[in-house]
Amino acid sequence: MNIKDIAALAEIVKQNELTKLEINGENIVIERAAQVVQAAPILNAVQPAVPEQMHTTEPIAEVKEKEGVYVKSPAVGVFYAAPSPDSKPFVAVGDTEYRFGIESVSKVPTALLAMQQGDWAVAEKQFKRLLELGHPEPDTLRMYLGQIADQAKRPDDAIAWYKAIGPGGQYVMAQGRIAQLLAAGGKMAEARQHLQAAARETPAERAQYALLESQLLRDGNRNQDAFDVLDEALRAEPENPELLYESALMAERVGRLEAMEGRLRKLIALKPDHAHAYNALGYSLADRKLRLDEAEALVRKGLALTPGDPFIIDSLGWVLYRRGDLGGALEQLQKAFGLRADPEIAAHLGEVLWMLGRRDEAARVWKDAAKASPDNAVLADVIKKFKP
Repeated sequence: MNIKDIAALAEIVKQNELTKLEINGENIVIERAAQVVQAAPILNAVQPAVPEQMHTTEPIAEVKEKEGVYVKSPAVGVFYAAPSPDSKPFVAVGDTEYRFGIESVSKVPTALLAMQQGDWAVAEKQFKRLLELGHPEPDTLRMYLGQIADQAKRPDDAIAWYKAIGPGGQYVMAQGRIAQLLAAGGKMAEARQHLQAAARETPAERAQYALLESQLLRDGNRNQDAFDVLDEALRAEPENPELLYESALMAERVGRLEAMEGRLRKLIALKPDHAHAYNALGYSLADRKLRLDEAEALVRKGLALTPGDPFIIDSLGWVLYRRGDLGGALEQLQKAFGLRADPEIAAHLGEVLWMLGRRDEAARVWKDAAKASPDNAVLADVIKKFKP
């Protein structure tokens, strides 16, 4: 079936308001949906008419092929003029070349399914084909192709795909991935320069790039540099919620506890529904065994805003542990760990189990968590503390 055949079928569907045209060898089945009219409510509803069906054995007139690109398929199956009743048709009468249409629509789910199943070769082939077909969201495809190259340990290819992404919804994420790949390759200075060069638009965009740069530095255990980047960005955007939150967390890491508390309190004043600001402040107080009544109240406020959050439940368990309520702490920490097997939650749960005399259970929790997250510093410190 070539493009002219499809065009002819599209015209038939359009002119006759058909919803289905099925070709099976020489037989054709056509369906037209019953017309639906909105009316005032009535007491006795009438069932809608059954769609009409027409059967014919007359074949469609043969269309002479001309030069061009043809869509080859067996003359068996169902022809749909568009992906949904309200969408534009795949092919319109008068089209002279093959554009984004039936083939590419079928490849989108195939490519995504292959990616989800880890079949990177198939996914990559399909996404590249979609680009060739003129998919209307090429940068989304480039992001997928960059991720596939990431998974295949081809950083140069990944960077090339990310660099091909233009301004828009995928752009900032792509620049972040470029910087992460450069840093992973030992090019931290180049990674930072890349982000700094990209951050030349609005203050809000510059804040996004500062957050990305600080994450790179934090991942490289350069906590003071990460704090300095956020601190500088915060001077330009003093009420930016993300900068306040992230800089507060980094302030605690570098021992700037007054700055940490001040920024979290400012964030709570600006955004009273910021659950994680309450949680971070309450957890910090509890971890330092300070103002435990206030610490518990803050954590419970955060939990009320986001019930079921495993990290805030973990904080509540830790506050209760600091207050000497081992039973209450165990209940909360087991609940948190059941929701999220995070290594730091495992560290807390193991410590409470150890203090309750259930040392074999504690050791198992730590061992399993260490196997899954061998580089987690909090977990390693707890294990060293109780099992030197």
